[in-house]
Amino acid sequence: MNYFAKINRQEIAKILPYSGRFMLLDACSLIEKSIHSIGSIDIIPDKWFFDGHFANFPVMPGVIIIEALAQTAALTVLYASEKLKGKPVYFVKINHTVFKKPVIPTQSKYTLFLESKLASQKRMFMTFDCKAYSKKTEGKVTVHTVASITATAGQ
Repeated sequence: MNYFAKINRQEIAKILPYSGRFMLLDACSLIEKSIHSIGSIDIIPDKWFFDGHFANFPVMPGVIIIEALAQTAALTVLYASEKLKGKPVYFVKINHTVFKKPVIPTQSKYTLFLESKLASQKRMFMTFDCKAYSKKTEGKVTVHTVASITATAGQ
C-alpha cells in the first residue's frame, strides 16, 4: 500500500486538539489526501483504559475504540487543512456500529489498526466508513462503524 504521509505521535499531537491520555493514536499512515487513513494504537497490558474494565478480564472499552476511529477520521481531514489544524472535529452521528471481537491485551505488544475512509461529504459534514482490526485477529474486523463528523474553524 502506498502512503502520502506517515506521522508519529508527536506529529499527531500538533494536528489533533487532544492532550494527555485522550490522544489515543500512536501513529497514522495517510493513504489518500483527505480521504483515507490508517491509525494505530499499540495494545499493551498497562494502557490506562484496561484498568478496571473489566476486573480480572481486561477489555478495551468500545467507546475508546470508537473515539480512536474518530481521531483517525479527524486526522484524515485536518492533516490536509492548515485552516482547520488543531481545531475540534465533532461527531454528528454514529451509525451501524458492530463490535465483533473484543480487544484484549496479551503479554506481547500488538497493534490495533484503525481505518477510516471518506464515504460521502456535504460541505463540512463528512461520513466515514471506519473499522478496527489487528494481525492478532488475522485481519478480521474487530469493530465496524459508519461515523459522521463535522469540522469547524470556530471553537
